[in-house]
Amino acid sequence: MTESTPPAMPPAPMAPPPAMAATGRPTGATVIAVIEGIIGVLALLAGLLFMVGMSVVGGIAGSQTDTQGLGGVFAGVGIVFGVIIILIALLYLAIAYGVWKGRGWSWMLGMVVSIIAIVFGVLGLTGGISVGSIISLALPIVVVYFLWQPEVKRWLGRPA
Repeated sequence: MTESTPPAMPPAPMAPPPAMAATGRPTGATVIAVIEGIIGVLALLAGLLFMVGMSVVGGIAGSQTDTQGLGGVFAGVGIVFGVIIILIALLYLAIAYGVWKGRGWSWMLGMVVSIIAIVFGVLGLTGGISVGSIISLALPIVVVYFLWQPEVKRWLGRPA
């Protein structure tokens, strides 16, 4: 009688790998990059619109004989706040680029900017709850959540 070998055991089931995009980028990193990119582009447009709008308002106010000095104030305030908004937009775009490319510095920058955005989002809720105030609070919370995911942290060179 010949001895037969027992049938081979199937390999033990393994946990599914984390969701990755085709490039090896975790899905969470893609979500972060898209959210931050959209916010960055919208903020950039808002800053430019604010600068142009306040300059037009300043021009209209300056054309009136009794408010000539006020026109320069409107235009100046528009330029200052427009530049501030554009700088914030550049921060968001830098985070989007850094997370998309897997740059380690983008994790810390994303955390700092998102936590500041959460604080301002909570302060925005004190003026009343609206769809805009909920979105301005929810998006940075989503970004912080994904930044803490182990596969995103590994993608950005952070210990998971």
